[in-house]
Amino acid sequence: MNRKITTVITAITGERVIIGEEELKHAMEEHFSMLPMDILLELIERILKDPTKIFEQEKLRGSCKTPTASDFCKNIKF
Repeated sequence: MNRKITTVITAITGERVIIGEEELKHAMEEHFSMLPMDILLELIERILKDPTKIFEQEKLRGSCKTPTASDFCKNIKF
């Protein structure tokens, strides 16, 4: 399965966060229908680069999974 990448953002933690086309489409349709894509991407970037609180998942030993935007944003309340 090929994953289409919309953008990659480097978070404040130094990790590269991949925003996939399907994930962005889901976010726009289900959670942020009032925002245009460019503003939603700007919002995600601002959260990742300058969060008020940083939530970090505990990594499994040997895991090489690249975090996605949802990994960083699942505990953030708007």
